[in-house]
Amino acid sequence: MADQLLQAVHALYQNPDPSVKEQANAWLDAWQQSPEAWAVSDAVLARPDAGLEARYLCAQTLRTKITRDYEELPPSAWAPAGGGVLAWAEAALLSGPVPAWPLAVELAGMLAAEGASFQPSLRPARRRAFLEELLAALPRALGLLGAALGRPGVDAGATLDAFAAWLRLGATNGGVPAPALASAGALVDATLAGLDADGEDDLLYQAVEATVELVYCGAARGAPRPELADLAGRIVSRVMALRPRFHVCCAAARAEAGGGVPGADDDSEEAKALARLFAEVGEAYTELIATGTPQVMGPLEAILDVAAHPSDNIASMSFNFWHRLSRGAAAQLAPELPALLRMFAEIQGSGDVAQNAYEQYDLDEEDVQQLIVGITTVSNTLAPGAQAACLSQLLETLVIGTLAEPGLHGLLRDAAVWVCANDDEVHKLDTLCFGNLDGGPGTAAEVSSLIGVELCPGANAVRLGLEEAFFLAHALGILSVHAELPPPSAGEAAPCLDTEALWHRCMQARPDFPVMYLGYHHYRGKGWIPRTGLQYGADYVLYQKHPALAHSDYAVLVVPQFEARGPRLEWHDLQTANRLSAQPPRGLARWGALLTTLACTALVVREAHPRRRGVALAKTLSSTGFLLVSLAGWAGARGAQRLRYARCVLAAQCLSWLGDALLITGAPGPFLAGLVAFLLGHACYALAFLAQGSHLPSAAAVGVPVAAAVAGAWAYLAPHLPPDMVLPVAAYLAVISGMVISAGAAVHASSRPIPLLLGATLFFVSDLAVARERFVSRAFLNQAIGLPMYYTAQLLLAWTAV
Repeated sequence: MADQLLQAVHALYQNPDPSVKEQANAWLDAWQQSPEAWAVSDAVLARPDAGLEARYLCAQTLRTKITRDYEELPPSAWAPAGGGVLAWAEAALLSGPVPAWPLAVELAGMLAAEGASFQPSLRPARRRAFLEELLAALPRALGLLGAALGRPGVDAGATLDAFAAWLRLGATNGGVPAPALASAGALVDATLAGLDADGEDDLLYQAVEATVELVYCGAARGAPRPELADLAGRIVSRVMALRPRFHVCCAAARAEAGGGVPGADDDSEEAKALARLFAEVGEAYTELIATGTPQVMGPLEAILDVAAHPSDNIASMSFNFWHRLSRGAAAQLAPELPALLRMFAEIQGSGDVAQNAYEQYDLDEEDVQQLIVGITTVSNTLAPGAQAACLSQLLETLVIGTLAEPGLHGLLRDAAVWVCANDDEVHKLDTLCFGNLDGGPGTAAEVSSLIGVELCPGANAVRLGLEEAFFLAHALGILSVHAELPPPSAGEAAPCLDTEALWHRCMQARPDFPVMYLGYHHYRGKGWIPRTGLQYGADYVLYQKHPALAHSDYAVLVVPQFEARGPRLEWHDLQTANRLSAQPPRGLARWGALLTTLACTALVVREAHPRRRGVALAKTLSSTGFLLVSLAGWAGARGAQRLRYARCVLAAQCLSWLGDALLITGAPGPFLAGLVAFLLGHACYALAFLAQGSHLPSAAAVGVPVAAAVAGAWAYLAPHLPPDMVLPVAAYLAVISGMVISAGAAVHASSRPIPLLLGATLFFVSDLAVARERFVSRAFLNQAIGLPMYYTAQLLLAWTAV
């Protein structure tokens, strides 16, 4: 086949007949994709009589095959790549001609770079095996590069580049062994000597790159590796000796800022290299610098020099170090967090407790603000769960402190406690996830008159469960509970209950109160938010976040060990509670998504059929599927804000279902009615998005491309619109663009920002396909693109409510 290849190459480049050239080119294309190309290319490259064109083609073919089709080779053909290339390079340095020496160094560096490359198409096992071969050959590679130093024709900078590549490979895969670094003394000396090179010489920048890799090879967990402490000290001392040189660059930069100095660009590049060196040393030894010992003052002062450079590009190189240092210093304070939170709780207490705390800790208001900042900063270094718990406790303490000063008053009535609260107190109770706003101003006025508290304007009645009321009264001390007199006496205020009396009254109202309160108090103390779980067949449901922001994570059945509490629960009862609490809404959502996916596929297939049989059924089923998903979201929504959002999404998708049904026939009247249905659906979507919150910069960022898209769509559609459809289509474009912009405005407040924005965008684009089908050109391509995008958009938007 090698002879055929040479003939085809000759025909391609030498034959004047175009048809022969075309045949030769087709044959060569087929040959390059065949497994035989490996052996033939290798054979042709070894033939001295092969022409330059054939050699070039075979070399290019082998490169492509190695990148894309390496798995075509049998395992027996896999040579030890790392060892084979290094063996050739070693032989070239020992006995090869002088021109081969630079090539040996370049190949050694490229070999290390290939270890981190994912360009060749290899199976993971083969890639790991190749990496292990390279790591095993690392000491040999460093020895080869050390032997190449000083050879005629071998560039010192190229040798340092290869040295840095091998160090990087080892550092990112378990670290370079200390004996290997110890044996590379000549390379280390050459690297540190290269730092004296002039700023116009590339050797300086190559030496900086190699020094950075040396620094990270000698560091572990923010401090020098014990076995490489001498090497680390030598490197840091050499780097710190460059500070006067950096000061000269800084002075030149300041002079340039004042009026311009010739050669300032060269000084800037040199300053960048030195600043990077100082910053990398600081980042590698952050934990050691955080100790504040005298020997770390040099690196710290060098980074301060970097931060003081007049160029923002250079000064910003130190930012990562400062961030790591602040986190490291804050992490050292993590054991003090409980004491800090306890101190803050005392300060936020009521009356004499807070006053004594201020005097005991000698604090003023500014100190308290700094304490809040400190607690927040230290908590950011914790694991996500511990961080959330700490910040939640901080927030609760803040809110409780504001409620403790005036105090809350409530009336015990019918196994519940009714609290008369103003709007601010209602908001704070909702922030802490206590109570429900079940009573209006009339109930608030009645409660206020019974407990003898002056009614503030705009007061409302908040209903607390017995467990919530006792927790607020006993554990937090911010609620006073009054008992309703047996027959209410005119003009006589309901008496205030102490802790013991309140406990007995709660037990009289509900005999299982002690057990239920134990469960409530336990989970509140652990940072959970317990809410009643009666609708799920459980005693409580537990939330990690506010119920308006997330679904509950667990359902709780409180079963005491020490006494019988009703009939004994069996596994069937637990299974029933489990199904009530979790499975139906999510199962309904999964089945709805599956129905839409399958029906949409069938719909696209039937649209391609000339007679379009079954289109109406497939479209109805597709729309019913996303309606089931939004129905599941509405059924599982908890909290006023989440429920409001789910209702608006469900309303929008009901209107979309109606619009789909009206558009099936394609007649002008139903089409216009369907357009109105979709317009109202987009308005419901916009209301749902804006109810979550709005962020004006995000809305502006989304609004600019949307406005451009609307302008382009109108310019495309307007010449094709009938006169009676100009106004409806213009109104529809305005409403759907407003829907997309409102989705962009709500991205920051949404728990699922990507599905929200992506769904709104796909809806917009799919409607353009519908308009093109209706007014411009009827083609299957409109359906093939528009239908999947439309139903994907509806599923994504429905999923944001689940």
